[in-house]
Amino acid sequence: MTKKAFIMYWICVLLLFLSLFSFLLLGKLDPILYNNSSIVISSEKLFADAKDFVIKKNRLRSTSTDSWLRITVPKGVYKSIDINVNSMSVKSTKCAVYYRLSAVESFSEKNSVYTVLEQGIISIPLPDKEIDSLRIDLTDEKSIIIEIDQITLNCKKTISFRNSFLLLCGICVLIIGLVPISSILPRIFYSCHKTFMHIATQKPKILLTLLMFVSIIICFRTFLTGNEYFAYLDIGSDTVYVYQPFWFSIADDLKKWNISEWTMNYGLGASTLTQLSWLVDPFIWPTIVAYLLCGFSTAQVIAAWMQGVKLLLCALVCYDFLSEYSLSRTAKVISSYAYGFCGFVVLWGQHYAFSTAFFIGTLTLLLLERCLKNCTLNKNHFFLSLSIAWLVGKTYYFAYMILICLASYTIVRLFLRFPIKAVKKWITCGSCVLLSVLIGFVISSILLLPQIFEITSVSDRIQSDWNLLQYLSTYPKDHNITIISRFLSNNLLGTTKFIGYSNYYEAEQLFYTSFLPLFFIIYIYMGLDEGRKIFVERLLACIALNALPFIPVTGYIMNGFVTPVGRYTFVFVPIYSVVAAKSIDGIISRKVKLPALITTGILYLGVVFVIYNHYPQFSVNLCALILVEFLILATFIALYHVLSIKSQIIRIAIIMVIMLNVLGDAIITTNERRTLTDRYDKNEIEVTTQEIKAIVQSIRETDPELFRIEKAFSNYSYFNDALVEDYYGISYYNSTINYRIKNFFINSWDAVIFKNKGAYIQFEKDYSNTKMAALLGTKYIISKTPIDNNPGYQYVTNISGKNIYKNLDYMGFGRFYTGAITYDEYVEYPLEERQKILQDYLIMDEKKEKADANAKVVIEQPLSEDHLLIDVSSSEDGFLFLPIPYEKGWEAYLNGQQLNILIADYGFMAIPLLSGDSHIELQFHIPYLKIGAYISCTGLFILGTIYLSWSLYQKKKGVCYDRF
Repeated sequence: MTKKAFIMYWICVLLLFLSLFSFLLLGKLDPILYNNSSIVISSEKLFADAKDFVIKKNRLRSTSTDSWLRITVPKGVYKSIDINVNSMSVKSTKCAVYYRLSAVESFSEKNSVYTVLEQGIISIPLPDKEIDSLRIDLTDEKSIIIEIDQITLNCKKTISFRNSFLLLCGICVLIIGLVPISSILPRIFYSCHKTFMHIATQKPKILLTLLMFVSIIICFRTFLTGNEYFAYLDIGSDTVYVYQPFWFSIADDLKKWNISEWTMNYGLGASTLTQLSWLVDPFIWPTIVAYLLCGFSTAQVIAAWMQGVKLLLCALVCYDFLSEYSLSRTAKVISSYAYGFCGFVVLWGQHYAFSTAFFIGTLTLLLLERCLKNCTLNKNHFFLSLSIAWLVGKTYYFAYMILICLASYTIVRLFLRFPIKAVKKWITCGSCVLLSVLIGFVISSILLLPQIFEITSVSDRIQSDWNLLQYLSTYPKDHNITIISRFLSNNLLGTTKFIGYSNYYEAEQLFYTSFLPLFFIIYIYMGLDEGRKIFVERLLACIALNALPFIPVTGYIMNGFVTPVGRYTFVFVPIYSVVAAKSIDGIISRKVKLPALITTGILYLGVVFVIYNHYPQFSVNLCALILVEFLILATFIALYHVLSIKSQIIRIAIIMVIMLNVLGDAIITTNERRTLTDRYDKNEIEVTTQEIKAIVQSIRETDPELFRIEKAFSNYSYFNDALVEDYYGISYYNSTINYRIKNFFINSWDAVIFKNKGAYIQFEKDYSNTKMAALLGTKYIISKTPIDNNPGYQYVTNISGKNIYKNLDYMGFGRFYTGAITYDEYVEYPLEERQKILQDYLIMDEKKEKADANAKVVIEQPLSEDHLLIDVSSSEDGFLFLPIPYEKGWEAYLNGQQLNILIADYGFMAIPLLSGDSHIELQFHIPYLKIGAYISCTGLFILGTIYLSWSLYQKKKGVCYDRF
């Protein structure tokens, strides 16, 4: 056997074992290697020994707080118990499983396991003991309804010697069979290799595109084909609660050609500034068009494809960015591939806007690097201005983080490019970049100015409970462990069952590839060949870069001086790509000697071993898979150095192993989670949504007044159904909630607050409170089940199986008050009394005695939600109360004269009126939107003028345009 054939033979063997090991870790070979048995207990059998349950549609439904199930099982050792939760009235609750070891024992806290119960199949691990019987307490919270289908007891695995023996024999036969044909493998290999290397050397971006395209298909296959919806219901459920509802709301507005500056569909009402910022995202438009033309399901598929497009574009732009450095094509392809599937863009990319911001940030960095390469004004400076404008207009939140990173990058690059004494070079190069950035800010004013005003005047997000000492200290131990894990994988601490600090999303996003720590060590070591000074600089830079995520003050600064969060860590990824590419080049070019690589590898193995040994909660399978991938890579590198084989083999090996590592983690991140279709049947979502739209339209056609409609259930999201189904409601989720409205709910109607967070309002939690519903303008309620036991509701009709009820306490969308009390007086009353006071008095800064008055308020359905016409008739002076959130931008006019708008009931509008008849015109304009538009046009004019002048100057000098 020739040396080449020998090498190819062992390459095949290693790949075979790696594939088998990967399948084993992913559970694909479990049925072959193990005897797995389980005991399925149906709801009928469970009902025989259950307390406070009823059977409904072959499902068990709890009827009290103290409902429990007792299960007598064959005595044995069980691995886990799976509870199939069909539905819950809340998102999650605490569940306890008690186990009894013998018939003479009783159930006790000593022998118990606690977990969080959520909708779906919940797997609860059991101790490695013989169990005689079980008792399951589903919840101890009040007013929670839980439905379960069945319970499955999973027996402990036992090795199947027969199947294992057959598998081993098959592997041996396969390996032996490779020996005779190993002599012809090199010919086959080199034939493919020649074609591959031609593409890799001549068209590396085509190779990168092919690798990304195939990987995207593999990673997102279930979403791209429509089998599942690219929308998640785990801790990062903003896709369902906010983003997708906004898409469909924008589409419905476009369909009706009703583009207004205020929307009544988002909770109690809000400006459409968020929708406007979404419209500057070109990746959203295909989804909206698909929804308009083909419907809900097609839009979900297009959303997944757009996510894949963004991953591909991120990789391609990263390749161009790395091309500005002296790097080989192979290193750029590998590093760009990892960049496209980095932890942030795969995990937070499901929030759609975040992956768009990541792409724009990468594009801006590329343009900045090209600007810094040429100190004089060039075409890239103009594109940089447009990129900055796009980034800031799209998301000021991430723009802030990215611009801090870009400013630091500019200073470092100028420092490395010019000596400190070259003041003229610093000023020339820096001023051109600064001018481009400033013009970009000016162009973005149309969205930036209104956003700044809103975040500073309305939102409660700019508040912090931390003190200065906490910012300057270190994170808790659990947080530091979580950060360490994120360097190796997004998923070492679980996905839906995350056990690290904070939660699966808010934890730092540091995953680029599991070999990143290895690349950092190699990068530092390579500095020795360039001199001790370079070595020290690289060492200090790498230590500082990797230490920043562990310091709270970094997260505090990057989060706008509010609270420290880990989202900002995506700004490190471009630096990771440069370090990884340079390290890969060092390996391929043999700049790093074998002894150094062995020392580095041992250190890397030691770090992984120590982490897992001290923190066994990490995923055993993922740790083992990372180590196997490392050993495969180490084997190739050793062969490369010892046998002096061609560099092409090591190039392919590095591509293969890093692809396996990065793509494997991305597959887990993308697929091992709860999607929207886990909660509902896909057809049910679309059908029910259309039914509610039809019901709402039917009610509006018979009732011309302005009013709100609510539901005693949720069928799309828990909060923002109104955006999807086009009705004016109360429920909503908004992470930047109007702080005044938040105070109203906390002080007056906290029963609708979901889990004690004022940003989550859920009407169905207290829909029986007809008076408070009426106060906020709710006239009709839609229910799946009869609610005839509530005297405040009157049955109207049944449409498509849904019951329509009228709120008998409804007195009109607007109310006329003659009396008012102060906030200090109001808070002295118990919460129950406050709701009664709100029916007769306004809560304001000044007190006013109540007077008897005959008043009538009429508000018809508006053609545009930012323009209301109101007729008021009253026998006394008083205040017109409107259950619309107070925001600067609302203007009220009476006979052409502007009226004062006061704040009442913490966050609503009250207009003082004199007795008699009044015809009021109420309008809303997003503050600073028009001014921002004028400034943006000015910025575009300035940029166009400078660009035209520069073009004429270049043409006059006879200089060709530089390449973009």
